[in-house]
Amino acid sequence: MTKIALFLGAGASAPYGMPTTKKLMEMLGPNFPRQDLLDKYSDIEHIVQILDQEMTIANSKAGRHHCEINPDLDKNLGKTLEAKKIIEKLIRRQYRWEMTRILLVEPILDVLFKLAMSDEKHVTIFTTNFDTVIERYAEKADRQIDLINGFKPHPAAHAHVWRESFTPNNGMPIKAFLYKLHGSLNWQEVEVGGEWDIAEMPVQNVSGIRIDDVYIRPSLNIKKEARQKEPYATMYRKFTKMLRAFDVCIVIGCSFRDKHILDEFREFIRHGGRLIAVSPTASADFLSALDPSIPPEEAAKWEKKPLCSMSYLPGGEQRFYAVHQKLARDDMDAMTDAINRIIAGRASPHILGSIVLEEP
Repeated sequence: MTKIALFLGAGASAPYGMPTTKKLMEMLGPNFPRQDLLDKYSDIEHIVQILDQEMTIANSKAGRHHCEINPDLDKNLGKTLEAKKIIEKLIRRQYRWEMTRILLVEPILDVLFKLAMSDEKHVTIFTTNFDTVIERYAEKADRQIDLINGFKPHPAAHAHVWRESFTPNNGMPIKAFLYKLHGSLNWQEVEVGGEWDIAEMPVQNVSGIRIDDVYIRPSLNIKKEARQKEPYATMYRKFTKMLRAFDVCIVIGCSFRDKHILDEFREFIRHGGRLIAVSPTASADFLSALDPSIPPEEAAKWEKKPLCSMSYLPGGEQRFYAVHQKLARDDMDAMTDAINRIIAGRASPHILGSIVLEEP
């Protein structure tokens, strides 16, 4: 049987009312203290990157010196701090779980789980999303899903804490392995018995407990130091080691702008894996990420084709496939049909061209 993994980007949560990073930026409004950034950039990832860089400079010795002798710089730093806090609150408000979303979630995830399920009833999901859609879907008892995500029960914390363990938790027949590469809104740093742990907690703050959110903020430039911390380090290590064990990776709603993840997808294809990207702009996003010099209009023209593919080696078979549609309840049959035809080798897609990867 073909081994299939799921990779979920921001676009995969859009059908449940979760905004993409571009939509998130549009919500900042006229009172956002850094209107200069709203006027210049079209995505909140660009804005967060600039704010982070400004904070890094300001916290350096030279930056502190310049703030001391230039009141305007110190005033602007205050706006930067305020802007970061506003974005944090917006993320928490927009990505929190609401039970009204469950009717939107169920029919879509039912199909995705069925697509990716192995003979052993295992489902493997990698995601850069920090919402809790997958967790809420899996917790419904009649689905009989054992969600395995590295956390284990801790009686003193009255919660699940990070233990880097991906062994099954119970006898449920379906095993869903979830790797959240950028953390989660329900991961929080808490003090348990005098020691600090990462725990899965309710999103709301708990009175009397010091809490720190554990997720990587949206940015085009995710620092290497962030990935080296736990739980991110283990999640990324699992992703890089496990991906090549699969025959197919279905990538939904991914912009391919994270270089580390893009590099892993390239290696996956180089070693014979088939990457199936589902998004209205899948081929344009992938081509632009591979080669930023490609004019946007050249990359975008392929979006008009329902199904496109690309070869990665001279004379080789197609390895990258773009299914140009949104993830939506009404289109799940069409998406499933396209993916199944690709997996079975019965697809006849439009060919984008051939990109040769140099051997190291």
